[in-house]
Amino acid sequence: SLRADRFVGDWKSLSAQRDALKGWEHTEVRQAVETRMEAMAQGLGRDAELYAVLNGRRKDLGLELDKRLERGRDLPAELTGALSRSLGLGLSR
Repeated sequence: SLRADRFVGDWKSLSAQRDALKGWEHTEVRQAVETRMEAMAQGLGRDAELYAVLNGRRKDLGLELDKRLERGRDLPAELTGALSRSLGLGLSR
């Protein structure tokens, strides 16, 4: 699906931008990028077709499918959870 390809491309681009914004001096810009990513993830709840396609493309979104997790886990929650889990990683003063 073209919309899924666009979502994955935008997600990867924003993720790369976010990863490049290390350190306290980039906090404001990094938070703006994260806010946009969170909005994208939450928007999936309103688009069942896109949600279904992206659910099968977790690896493309940087999400590893963990066999221990129950199938059908909430994709928006998993995407935003991945953001919050990595907030403190790599940040230096």
